[in-house]
Amino acid sequence: MDYWNYLDWVDEFSDPAYTDRQERFAEALGSGSLYTPELVVNRTELSYAQATSVGAVTGIIDDFLGVEVQTSVTVWLGSAAGASPIVVEYMTDGAPAGAELTVILVEGGLSNEVTSGENQGETLGHENVARAFTTVVAGLESGQVELVPPDDLVVENARLIAFVQDPITLEYFGATGTPLAE
Repeated sequence: MDYWNYLDWVDEFSDPAYTDRQERFAEALGSGSLYTPELVVNRTELSYAQATSVGAVTGIIDDFLGVEVQTSVTVWLGSAAGASPIVVEYMTDGAPAGAELTVILVEGGLSNEVTSGENQGETLGHENVARAFTTVVAGLESGQVELVPPDDLVVENARLIAFVQDPITLEYFGATGTPLAE
């Protein structure tokens, strides 16, 4: 998200598109304001106390994992892992009418030095940082999308995540993930 970039420090991983997506979540969850929640599991937001309690997190995730999957999602590379753009092929089955598919390129093992704000002087480690994403609103059964990776992407630390969700409520119907390089 880029909404903290006015504090004399620009997050190198920020992007206005990520802020737009978070605004959609704030509206769907009815929070009324933009902020970064500790943890959200299929539209269930956890407070800091809940998110740091292994029992609470495990219970919510177990409940979510116990829900019958409505939609199958499959993704695979249609290009070399280090290509630009990265071509991602996809197939879904059982996606409800009006649903959308989002494909995200994420990377782990990242860090940055914070030069101002509440975390000034800290080095923050990051996992599953969104590096590129796209959303498909029609033709979810099968197709391909292109993701333009950043120049500094470490392919071995990258994954593709794809999910089908309701564009209004943001309820998830199915998801998958796969390493970018195998």
